[in-house]
Amino acid sequence: MICYKSVLVFAITDQKETVLLQNCTLGEIEEGETKTCDKNSVPSLGNLIQVRTSKADITLLIEVNLDAIEKCYATYNMTFKFSNVPAGSKWSNGDTACTLSLNSPNHYSIKLDVAGTWTFESEITATAKSVSYDCPTTVTITATIND
Repeated sequence: MICYKSVLVFAITDQKETVLLQNCTLGEIEEGETKTCDKNSVPSLGNLIQVRTSKADITLLIEVNLDAIEKCYATYNMTFKFSNVPAGSKWSNGDTACTLSLNSPNHYSIKLDVAGTWTFESEITATAKSVSYDCPTTVTITATIND
């Protein structure tokens, strides 16, 4: 089970916000087991990041410290999808904005091409290689918006 401290909500540019993602119960994933969590199994994943902009061509930088958990997971993929896209954008609801994993850089820039409210959902697929109480269980997601 994955829990969230809060949802990131932005109202102005040049702002940085952080949310902590925690594995609530280590016993729910066994060594070698793969689990997928999405908005259907963890409702807070459906509105993980929300950005309100009054200008077009804003950059959203998403950073995730997946290196903090790599000793415990064979795979850990976080896919961010657009769940609410303002009218006139080249993006559509359901499009994948980015996927971050243990094997890829831990950051990604997304160009928000029109003004309005943008909402992102996330899906996480992880395979445990070690389940122990000394494994870190928190991933930090930092989102920064710049114009």
